[in-house]
Amino acid sequence: MATEMDATSGTDVGSQFARSALTFSNKLARLATNRNARTGNTGRVLKGSVPSTKAPYGYTYRRDAEITKDGRVRIKRAWWDVDKLDSDGNVVPGSPADIIKKVFTWIGLESSTCHSVAKRLNGIGAKAPGGGTWSPGKIQRLVYNRCYTGKHTYNANARVPNPRRPLGDITSAIRRTLLHPKPQGEAVEFNIPALVTEDLWLKATQLLKKRGRGRGKQGKSILALLRNRIFCPRCGKPMVVRRKSGQQAQYYHCSRHYRIWSPDHCTYRGFVPGNWDDTVWDVVYALLKQDAWVEERLSAITDQVIDWEKMTRQEEKKILQAQARIDKIREGFEGGIYGVEEARTRIANYQTVIEKAEQEIERIHEQIGNCNSMAVDPHAVKHELQKLAEKNLEEATFEDKRDIINKLDVRVYPTEDLKTMRIKCGLNLDMEADGSASTQNNGCGIVMFGLLDSEVPPFSGSFERIRVSSR
Repeated sequence: MATEMDATSGTDVGSQFARSALTFSNKLARLATNRNARTGNTGRVLKGSVPSTKAPYGYTYRRDAEITKDGRVRIKRAWWDVDKLDSDGNVVPGSPADIIKKVFTWIGLESSTCHSVAKRLNGIGAKAPGGGTWSPGKIQRLVYNRCYTGKHTYNANARVPNPRRPLGDITSAIRRTLLHPKPQGEAVEFNIPALVTEDLWLKATQLLKKRGRGRGKQGKSILALLRNRIFCPRCGKPMVVRRKSGQQAQYYHCSRHYRIWSPDHCTYRGFVPGNWDDTVWDVVYALLKQDAWVEERLSAITDQVIDWEKMTRQEEKKILQAQARIDKIREGFEGGIYGVEEARTRIANYQTVIEKAEQEIERIHEQIGNCNSMAVDPHAVKHELQKLAEKNLEEATFEDKRDIINKLDVRVYPTEDLKTMRIKCGLNLDMEADGSASTQNNGCGIVMFGLLDSEVPPFSGSFERIRVSSR
């Protein structure tokens, strides 16, 4: 029979069972420690402090503490302050907070990519979080962090296993690779100094999401205008571009067709030819030459944006009222009026109101972004479209074409027989190609049907065949 001394190295059944028991007890102790730490940090947030975790990049941890008679440190209050401020309260140039402002300005206002931002930061010698150099992944994680708007959430997400991947060796630890939100009521919110506005944060995050449909790698490997902008006719997911072996010709196909192990496996086997890039570009060319049509649609966008602004102000008012209620509940918690559970429940209810209002604001901004991927201001849209129309599009390079396709947020939806396609644009426009084709309005965007079978030549160089209609 194994003893405690040889339980860690013995090969008999008793030693193996002892090792498994020790492992399980250590796991329980670790879970209890994590649970106690979360509970303590939740109480700190409810009292108006910040959790005892590392401050995000751009902030620094501050505390007001005292040493008690028994020699222990008692923290009266803890908060996150901007890193760093000068004597006048302004952000110090070159500090982490200044880097955050630059990143959001470059991405949200100048439409820069994560690759170019990382290159610029490394060029000026700025240190990344934790030291080292910047990478596009680090830039993306910073932009998606909502704390820079002044609202931070603690205990909101948890790591869970990926259900779409096999477990592998079930005797080892299961890898938790997905970040999922926790059940409602677990998270607590607190306010910190804002480094960017809510609108700028939404613009930057929306640009990153759209950039995944063709702007991420800037098409350096394969020159394709519709990279991740053409969607599978069966599963509706973005198709990927590939080059034929040993040739310069390229094609698009659904990447999920080869994921046989995945639940979202797609059975569509069709390949979209790469010359569709020229077809779509001819449509965009004709679109930008319709000055009267663009003016008419911009006037409609102006009225729509005014309505959206009113809806946004109403939701922002709900957020302010709910935040005021949360502050009163925290005051009552500190005064002993509410217990921990009651305070958490009440705060969770108002956080639900805030979350719904923020989701509604994000939905409104997304609608604005879908109908105008360049800017919310209709005058800015008009100016941008005029600049695009004034360009010599006949001599446009691939980079110019790609930039225009991305700014107009062009999306292509082919049919399964690949004889018809539907093109949608980020503006509230309707267009049809080929007199025999039909038109369908589907929300905000251009919807174009054009025949693409072998008997009908592509649109390249034949703009008379494209008819633009406005309603």
